Amino acid sequence: MAEIVNPWTLEQIKADPSLKRFMNKVRIWSNEWNLWWGKNSNGYTDNKLHAQIYTIEDALKKSGHCGPEKGIVYYPVHAIDDPEGFEKLGKVYAEVKAERIRQDELWGVQDHHPVEWLSILGEEFGEVSKAVCEAHFKGYESTGNWDNYRTELIQVAAVAVSMVECLDRNRDKGESK
Repeated sequence: MAEIVNPWTLEQIKADPSLKRFMNKVRIWSNEWNLWWGKNSNGYTDNKLHAQIYTIEDALKKSGHCGPEKGIVYYPVHAIDDPEGFEKLGKVYAEVKAERIRQDELWGVQDHHPVEWLSILGEEFGEVSKAVCEAHFKGYESTGNWDNYRTELIQVAAVAVSMVECLDRNRDKGESK
Protein backbone atom coordinates (compact mmCIF):
# COMPACT_ATOMS: atom_id res chain seq x y z
CA MET A 1 0.00 0.00 0.00
CA ALA A 2 1.48 3.34 -1.04
CA GLU A 3 1.98 6.05 1.52
CA ILE A 4 0.13 9.30 1.10
CA VAL A 5 2.50 12.08 2.12
CA ASN A 6 2.94 15.71 1.28
CA PRO A 7 6.64 16.36 1.78
CA TRP A 8 7.98 19.91 1.82
CA THR A 9 11.52 20.98 1.15
CA LEU A 10 13.47 23.22 3.50
CA GLU A 11 13.44 25.91 0.81
CA GLN A 12 9.64 25.74 0.51
CA ILE A 13 9.21 26.12 4.26
CA LYS A 14 11.72 28.99 4.41
CA ALA A 15 9.79 30.73 1.61
CA ASP A 16 6.40 30.07 3.24
CA PRO A 17 6.64 29.30 6.98
CA SER A 18 2.85 28.81 7.11
CA LEU A 19 3.44 25.37 5.50
CA LYS A 20 4.56 24.15 8.94
CA ARG A 21 0.90 24.00 9.97
CA PHE A 22 0.51 20.91 7.77
CA MET A 23 3.12 18.99 9.75
CA ASN A 24 3.39 17.99 13.35
CA LYS A 25 6.11 15.35 13.35
CA VAL A 26 8.49 14.64 10.48
CA ARG A 27 11.40 12.56 9.28
CA ILE A 28 14.23 14.35 7.48
CA TRP A 29 15.42 13.14 4.07
CA SER A 30 18.70 14.20 2.48
CA ASN A 31 18.65 14.29 -1.32
CA GLU A 32 22.42 14.81 -1.17
CA TRP A 33 22.91 11.34 0.34
CA ASN A 34 19.57 9.76 -0.64
CA LEU A 35 19.20 8.69 2.98
CA TRP A 36 17.14 9.53 6.07
CA TRP A 37 18.68 11.40 8.99
CA GLY A 38 19.53 8.81 11.65
CA LYS A 39 18.60 8.69 15.31
CA ASN A 40 19.78 11.64 17.41
CA SER A 41 20.98 13.41 14.25
CA ASN A 42 23.78 10.86 14.23
CA GLY A 43 24.53 9.73 10.69
CA TYR A 44 22.13 8.48 8.05
CA THR A 45 20.04 5.40 7.42
CA ASP A 46 18.37 3.85 4.42
CA ASN A 47 15.68 2.40 6.70
CA LYS A 48 12.86 4.86 7.31
CA LEU A 49 11.93 3.05 10.52
CA HIS A 50 15.39 3.81 11.92
CA ALA A 51 15.16 7.51 11.05
CA GLN A 52 14.70 10.02 13.85
CA ILE A 53 11.20 11.48 14.30
CA TYR A 54 11.22 15.22 15.01
CA THR A 55 8.62 17.85 15.68
CA ILE A 56 8.67 20.21 12.72
CA GLU A 57 10.15 22.91 14.97
CA ASP A 58 12.99 20.64 16.11
CA ALA A 59 13.61 19.49 12.54
CA LEU A 60 13.99 23.09 11.43
CA LYS A 61 16.36 23.83 14.33
CA LYS A 62 18.51 20.82 13.40
CA SER A 63 18.52 21.28 9.62
CA GLY A 64 17.54 24.89 8.98
CA HIS A 65 21.17 25.88 8.43
CA CYS A 66 21.52 23.51 5.44
CA GLY A 67 21.83 25.01 1.99
CA PRO A 68 19.79 23.96 -1.06
CA GLU A 69 22.60 21.64 -2.19
CA LYS A 70 21.71 19.31 0.71
CA GLY A 71 18.21 18.77 -0.66
CA ILE A 72 16.52 18.61 2.74
CA VAL A 73 12.96 17.29 2.60
CA TYR A 74 10.55 16.90 5.53
CA TYR A 75 8.18 13.94 5.38
CA PRO A 76 5.17 13.99 7.69
CA VAL A 77 4.96 11.16 10.20
CA HIS A 78 1.47 9.77 10.46
CA ALA A 79 0.07 8.63 13.81
CA ILE A 80 0.41 4.98 12.85
CA ASP A 81 4.20 5.46 12.37
CA ASP A 82 4.80 7.39 15.58
CA PRO A 83 4.88 5.45 18.87
CA GLU A 84 3.23 8.34 20.75
CA GLY A 85 0.69 8.90 18.02
CA PHE A 86 0.03 5.18 17.68
CA GLU A 87 -0.83 4.99 21.38
CA LYS A 88 -3.32 7.85 20.99
CA LEU A 89 -4.71 6.26 17.85
CA GLY A 90 -5.12 2.97 19.73
CA LYS A 91 -7.23 4.78 22.33
CA VAL A 92 -9.46 6.19 19.58
CA TYR A 93 -9.86 2.73 18.03
CA ALA A 94 -10.76 1.35 21.47
CA GLU A 95 -13.46 4.01 21.80
CA VAL A 96 -14.87 3.13 18.37
CA LYS A 97 -14.86 -0.56 19.34
CA ALA A 98 -16.66 0.22 22.62
CA GLU A 99 -19.25 2.23 20.68
CA ARG A 100 -19.73 -0.69 18.26
CA ILE A 101 -20.37 -3.00 21.22
CA ARG A 102 -22.82 -0.47 22.69
CA GLN A 103 -24.67 -0.23 19.36
CA ASP A 104 -24.96 -4.02 19.09
CA GLU A 105 -26.24 -4.19 22.66
CA LEU A 106 -28.88 -1.54 21.83
CA TRP A 107 -29.98 -2.73 18.40
CA GLY A 108 -28.59 -6.22 17.89
CA VAL A 109 -26.63 -7.12 14.77
CA GLN A 110 -27.87 -4.84 12.00
CA ASP A 111 -28.32 -6.11 8.46
CA HIS A 112 -29.36 -3.26 6.20
CA HIS A 113 -29.09 -2.67 2.48
CA PRO A 114 -26.27 -0.19 1.65
CA VAL A 115 -28.86 2.47 0.75
CA GLU A 116 -30.44 2.11 4.21
CA TRP A 117 -27.01 2.27 5.82
CA LEU A 118 -26.33 5.49 3.97
CA SER A 119 -29.43 7.03 5.56
CA ILE A 120 -28.27 5.93 9.01
CA LEU A 121 -24.79 7.33 8.40
CA GLY A 122 -26.31 10.56 7.06
CA GLU A 123 -28.34 10.98 10.23
CA GLU A 124 -25.21 10.47 12.34
CA PHE A 125 -23.30 12.96 10.17
CA GLY A 126 -26.13 15.44 10.81
CA GLU A 127 -25.54 15.04 14.54
CA VAL A 128 -21.83 15.78 14.03
CA SER A 129 -22.76 18.88 12.03
CA LYS A 130 -25.09 20.09 14.78
CA ALA A 131 -22.49 19.44 17.49
CA VAL A 132 -19.71 21.29 15.63
CA CYS A 133 -21.96 24.31 15.01
CA GLU A 134 -23.00 24.41 18.67
CA ALA A 135 -19.36 24.22 19.78
CA HIS A 136 -18.17 26.84 17.31
CA PHE A 137 -20.85 29.53 17.16
CA LYS A 138 -21.64 31.87 20.02
CA GLY A 139 -25.05 31.75 21.62
CA TYR A 140 -25.19 28.04 22.39
CA GLU A 141 -24.74 26.57 25.86
CA SER A 142 -22.00 24.35 24.50
CA THR A 143 -19.97 27.08 22.73
CA GLY A 144 -16.30 26.17 23.10
CA ASN A 145 -17.09 22.65 24.35
CA TRP A 146 -15.97 20.07 21.80
CA ASP A 147 -16.85 16.96 23.85
CA ASN A 148 -20.19 16.32 22.12
CA TYR A 149 -18.59 16.85 18.70
CA ARG A 150 -15.97 14.22 19.56
CA THR A 151 -18.61 11.81 20.86
CA GLU A 152 -20.59 12.16 17.65
CA LEU A 153 -17.46 11.55 15.55
CA ILE A 154 -16.85 8.29 17.43
CA GLN A 155 -20.45 7.29 16.69
CA VAL A 156 -20.01 8.07 12.97
CA ALA A 157 -16.86 5.94 12.89
CA ALA A 158 -18.67 3.09 14.67
CA VAL A 159 -21.59 3.24 12.20
CA ALA A 160 -19.13 3.15 9.29
CA VAL A 161 -17.46 0.08 10.82
CA SER A 162 -20.87 -1.55 11.22
CA MET A 163 -21.59 -0.85 7.56
CA VAL A 164 -18.39 -2.63 6.52
CA GLU A 165 -19.15 -5.54 8.87
CA CYS A 166 -22.63 -5.90 7.34
CA LEU A 167 -21.31 -5.72 3.79
CA ASP A 168 -18.64 -8.35 4.46
CA ARG A 169 -21.00 -10.60 6.42
CA ASN A 170 -23.65 -10.61 3.72
CA ARG A 171 -21.20 -10.71 0.81
CA ASP A 172 -19.73 -13.88 2.35
CA LYS A 173 -23.25 -15.37 2.31
CA GLY A 174 -23.73 -14.32 -1.31
CA GLU A 175 -26.43 -11.81 -0.40
CA SER A 176 -26.75 -8.30 -1.78
CA LYS A 177 -27.08 -6.53 1.55
